[in-house]
Amino acid sequence: MALIPRRLGSTPFSTGVADVYTTPTSSRTLVQTLFITNPNRTTIEVNVFLYTGGGTANTVNSRLWLFPIPPNNALELAHLVLEPQLRVGVQSASLHGMVTLEGAE
Repeated sequence: MALIPRRLGSTPFSTGVADVYTTPTSSRTLVQTLFITNPNRTTIEVNVFLYTGGGTANTVNSRLWLFPIPPNNALELAHLVLEPQLRVGVQSASLHGMVTLEGAE
């Protein structure tokens, strides 16, 4: 059976870690795409975190990626499988931009 993707979560950038999505407690989630957009005139850096439901995201225990995103551009990651109760969070010094996850639970 084919999986039909849907929007799992979306959030604007925050200087603190903003949760985008939490995997259900009893199932895995297939993230087909993770879009990070930068509408700014300058390059920005975006941290992407994976951490457990009861945990706290920080650069010591859970940062997966630190991406520089060029001006007026976007980044797309594809095909991530998330285990139950994992959270995806993002952080950027810029408040202009958006992160969106699409996939299937």
